[in-house]
Amino acid sequence: MAQAQPATEPATTIDAALLEAARADIVTDLETLGAIYGTPKRTSIDKVTAELTPLMIEFLKASPMYFMATANEQGICDATPRGDPAGAIRVVDPKTLVLPDRRGNKRVDSIRNLVVNPSVGLVFLVPGSEDTLRVNGRVTLSRHEPLLESLAMQGKAPDMALIVDIDEAYMHCPRAFKRSRLWDPQTWPAAGTVPTMAQILHQMFNPPESVDEFALEREERARRELY
Repeated sequence: MAQAQPATEPATTIDAALLEAARADIVTDLETLGAIYGTPKRTSIDKVTAELTPLMIEFLKASPMYFMATANEQGICDATPRGDPAGAIRVVDPKTLVLPDRRGNKRVDSIRNLVVNPSVGLVFLVPGSEDTLRVNGRVTLSRHEPLLESLAMQGKAPDMALIVDIDEAYMHCPRAFKRSRLWDPQTWPAAGTVPTMAQILHQMFNPPESVDEFALEREERARRELY
């Protein structure tokens, strides 16, 4: 009998009974966690610095995209993508960054969290690079107009400036990018095969206009209100 071949694609569902059993076989203490994962290599510990190194600063200045993680006072988390042309992030010194908070949908989930809990986690990406720069620190929210004006893009100042006092900075290994093959165009889904935000919202809200009309209006508004 021929042996079953390993799946080439990951399964997209989990059996309900398996999930229920898994919820009873859990980890609730650090000792058990350490027994499962073992001890990190010395370099994984020693790579963490209290400030940006000169080469980290060069990497950061090449980054047009980052992800910001915050949490409120109850520990409810939020993660959001942030983007601007490379160089828009201001490096004041090795311990301080200034990030613009551009115009959005006014939900301000991250900013609300930072009002009550200033802790922040940042992951900076560079297109084509499998390395990322991680920065953890504390945020001061500033509405100081001269600072906001210095961060203007296309003639429009951001609503808020995030002054980040860095506690930790370190490079993250490339395994996630290698596993996902994120930058390999051959792994990307064919155009039009993944539901768009407009399609998802159209299904949720069922507006009178067509999906295409709904998508066009959103695209035009995004271009008009980009900054």
